[in-house]
Amino acid sequence: MKNEILRLENVTLFTNNIKRLDHINLSVLEGEVVGLLGEHGSGKNIVMDIISGAQKPDSGNVFFKENRINAKKQLQIIRDGIGYVEQGINIIPELSVAENIMLGSPELPSWSLDKLWLNEKAQGMLDLLDIHDIDMDIIAKELTFLQSKLVEIMRMLTRNISILVLNTPILLSNDKETNLIESVIKKLKKMNISVLFTSTKIKETMEIADKIIVLRKGMSVGAYDKSLFNEEQLLYSMIGEEGMRKAMQPVNNDRALNGRELLKIKNISSQIGLNHIDFTLFENEILGIVGQEGCGMEMLSDILYGINQDYTGEIFLRGERVKIRTPQDALKLKIAMIPKNLRQEAIIDKFTAGMNITLPSMQRICVFGTVRQRMEKQFVSRYCGQVGLDASQVNKRMRLLSMESYYRVAMAKILAVRPKIVILNDPTANAGIVMKKEIFEWIGQLSKEAGVLIFAQEIEDIMELFDRMLVMRKGTIVGEFLKSEFNKKIFMQYSN
Repeated sequence: MKNEILRLENVTLFTNNIKRLDHINLSVLEGEVVGLLGEHGSGKNIVMDIISGAQKPDSGNVFFKENRINAKKQLQIIRDGIGYVEQGINIIPELSVAENIMLGSPELPSWSLDKLWLNEKAQGMLDLLDIHDIDMDIIAKELTFLQSKLVEIMRMLTRNISILVLNTPILLSNDKETNLIESVIKKLKKMNISVLFTSTKIKETMEIADKIIVLRKGMSVGAYDKSLFNEEQLLYSMIGEEGMRKAMQPVNNDRALNGRELLKIKNISSQIGLNHIDFTLFENEILGIVGQEGCGMEMLSDILYGINQDYTGEIFLRGERVKIRTPQDALKLKIAMIPKNLRQEAIIDKFTAGMNITLPSMQRICVFGTVRQRMEKQFVSRYCGQVGLDASQVNKRMRLLSMESYYRVAMAKILAVRPKIVILNDPTANAGIVMKKEIFEWIGQLSKEAGVLIFAQEIEDIMELFDRMLVMRKGTIVGEFLKSEFNKKIFMQYSN
């Protein structure tokens, strides 16, 4: 029988007299992969914070190899043999990949830094996990989100850990990334390293996990071994009867398409990435531009929002040629954008939710350059109400809030700008089932006042919103489809 590596017994936690966790019990065996499944706000992140020592439970205990570890510092947790990868990116941007991997390793010499030794050790980690697309010598800030997470995982492996705790969205938005993560986790399992990870995605979790524990509203509502995995049962456990009703409701997307041109892109090209891009977005239209990672969608999105100026071609807004050199130019033209990576690109963690919402719209709450607090309060309250953000969260710093709140704050920011064009990048990536449905409803409402441009790699669910769909491959639009022609088979055929 396998030894137990990690155990939580009746862990309970209150925040401001609100019960956030209610007698949570879970265990992880040696070499076992356990998925902690739940919607945003279900309590997953709090459980992980308690395991890491970042939060202390009000009652209950955490045991690692039968030793109680409550309220230890993270450094001590790592020394004990628990590798913890947190939600945000935790690498040093200006150091190389090799330096980041070996950072804090017990093997790292204290007297000098031998680059040859460093690269050799780091390459050993890459080879161990069979990772071939990360260059050890590049600066870490050039890595993608997934590559950064893999570097953090490899850093933990240099420290002789027994369990890897992943409090981060590892099941990402495309099959290639998910397959890579699955491969890495299988290799960890072969090394007899246990893995505990959080997820909102049922199918992917079923593929990877040996056991799934479901949380809902701070309570453990089910624990399932692999032989008992059932997608419908897991969905019901995650969202409950009320959530099931919401998920089954059709998206209200009724609106008139008048056929008037809103945005026209003409012959947009760049030295690396884009080749003669042409398309039109009409008023009140939801236009999907879809493709695989690296097809050029991100570059095109950045050009339309003024982040990238390295291109040739023309942009027309209601027939008038415009220059969008900065995001400020875009906002003046009533173009708003939500990037894919909310935490790093759309939200300022150290600001409150209210401050994040008002930031792009300061002119609306200022009189002679001074913020009027009463106007600010009314302004924030209005848009929080529209996206269902709880009033108690308005004055909290974003880093203390759940991922669900990040989505709501990002939506409120967009509404506050009163845009005519909205650019969304994989808007449902890593969203839970109920949150995804709310995002669909919100996009439908937005399209009654604005044209909506959605860039997406993950299309199975969101495809139902599109009025038209363009497929990109290798920097070129290779197909255009009307709603009646949509299906995932066409997407795969044209995008690969």
